[in-house]
Amino acid sequence: GPHRPFPAKAAMVAARRGALALALLLALFSTHVAAQRTLYCGEDDCYYLLGLDRYDSPTTKEIKKAYRALSRELHPDRNLNDPDAAAKFAKVAVAYETLVDPEVREEYHYYRDHPEDLWSNSMRYYARVYKPKSDMKIVVSVFLVGISALHWALMQLMHKRGKGYVKKYHPGFQKKVKELARERM
Repeated sequence: GPHRPFPAKAAMVAARRGALALALLLALFSTHVAAQRTLYCGEDDCYYLLGLDRYDSPTTKEIKKAYRALSRELHPDRNLNDPDAAAKFAKVAVAYETLVDPEVREEYHYYRDHPEDLWSNSMRYYARVYKPKSDMKIVVSVFLVGISALHWALMQLMHKRGKGYVKKYHPGFQKKVKELARERM
C-alpha cells in the first residue's frame, strides 16, 4: 500500500504548521498594533502638543490661536540650531489638523477613549485620510472622454493604414469601386 508517515511524524508536521500559522497571525497583529501608534498624533496627545487640555473643551478659535503661536515658535527657519525643529513643527501641525476639524476631533476622541477598537479606529482613520478628494462624476467623465478620444484617434489611424494598404497592394480594387459608383449614379 501507499507509504504513510508515522503518527509521531504527522503530529510534528501538524504542530509545525500550527506554530507557523500562529506566528504569522501574531506578526500581522503586532504590525497592525504598531501601525496604530502612527494614527493621528501617534503616542502623543494632540491636545498636549498644542498646550491645551481636552477637558477644557477648547473651541476651534482657541485651537487655531495655540497652533499659530506654537508654529511661530517652533518653525525650523527660526530654530536653525535645533536638529529636531522640523519634527517638532510637524507634530504640532498634525495635532492642529486633527483638532481643528470637529468631525476629525470626534474620531480622535473615540480613538483615545477606545484603544481596544483597533480595527474600527484604523478603518475610520484610513477611510478619511485616503478618501478621494475629487468628485467621482468628474473623474469618470474625464476618463470616458479620454478613452473615447483615444478610440477615435486609433480608428482614424487604422482607416488611414487600410486605405494605404488597398492603394499599395490592390490597385484594381479602386477601379472596381469607381465603376460601381458610376453604375449606381
